[in-house]
Amino acid sequence: MTIVTRHRPEPIDPPVTRLRSRRGMHVEISGEGPPLIFVNGLFQSIDSWQGVQSLLPQTVMSVGFDMLNQGLSDSGPDIVTFDDHCTVIADLFDELCLDISSATLVGFSAGADIVRSLVSRGRLSPRHVVLGAVSTPGFQSYWRQWFNNLARVADTGDVDMLVRVIAFHMFSPGFIEDNPRILDVMSLRYRQYYGRRPECLARLARAQIDRAQIDRAQIDRAEPAGRMTCPVDVIVPVYDSLIPAEAAMAYAGSIEAPAHRIACGHTFAVEAPQATAAVLMSILRRDR
Repeated sequence: MTIVTRHRPEPIDPPVTRLRSRRGMHVEISGEGPPLIFVNGLFQSIDSWQGVQSLLPQTVMSVGFDMLNQGLSDSGPDIVTFDDHCTVIADLFDELCLDISSATLVGFSAGADIVRSLVSRGRLSPRHVVLGAVSTPGFQSYWRQWFNNLARVADTGDVDMLVRVIAFHMFSPGFIEDNPRILDVMSLRYRQYYGRRPECLARLARAQIDRAQIDRAQIDRAEPAGRMTCPVDVIVPVYDSLIPAEAAMAYAGSIEAPAHRIACGHTFAVEAPQATAAVLMSILRRDR
C-alpha cells in the first residue's frame, strides 16, 4: 500500500513506512535507530537495495527513495541538471526531519556523486558516508560519452533497447550468465516505471552529462575536488565495467578512505547483497 502525504510521514503496514513527499518522491522507511540512507544511481530504483535492506537488523533505520523522474516517483520536468537532483534530495531529508548528523549516507554510482557533492559543499553534515562505484572527477570524460549515447537511445522511446544497453554495463558477465532472467526482470520494471514516460530516462541521462561537464570544468581550472567533511568508506566492485576497480581504488587512496573490494559488477547491492550488508554493518559497528 502507498499513501500520499503532503507533510510528515505516517507509519503504515509495519515494519515498512511508505509515503510520498511534497514533490511526489516515493520513500520507504523501516527499522528504528540511526538512519542509514540509500541514494540510488540514476537508472536505478529503491528495488536495487531490497536485498541489502532485508539483511539489516530492525535496530537500523533504513531509508530509501526514488528520485524524481525515477522509479515510482513523479516526473519532474523542471529537474534536469545534477544540481537540481542535489537540491530536491536535500529538501527531502529536511521534509522527513531526519537527523542527518547521526546518519550514514550510502551513495551508489551517480547517487554517490550526489552525496559527495552535498557533503563537500556543506549542504549536509552526516556522521559517515559510504560511496560505491565512484572514481575521481578525471574519469568523467568517459561517463559523458556513455551518457550521451544513452540519452540518444532514450530519445527513441525504446525502453527495451535501453534496458539491454544498460544491463550489460550494470552487471558482471558472470552474474548475467547465472541470472539469465535479469534482463526480463529489468525490462518489466522499466516498462512499469517508464513505459508511459520515456522522456524521464533522457532527463536522467542528461543530468549525469551535466555532472560530467561540471567535473570537466573543475579539472580545466585545476581546482581540487571538494573535501569531504566526515569519515568516508568506499565500496569497490572488482568487475565493474563502468568504473574500473583501479580508478575507484585510486579515488579511495586520494581521500585516504578505507576501500572494500567486492567481487561483483557495477550494481553491487543487487549482485552481492550479503557482502554489501556485511560492509555496511561493519561500518556501523565501527561508528558506535
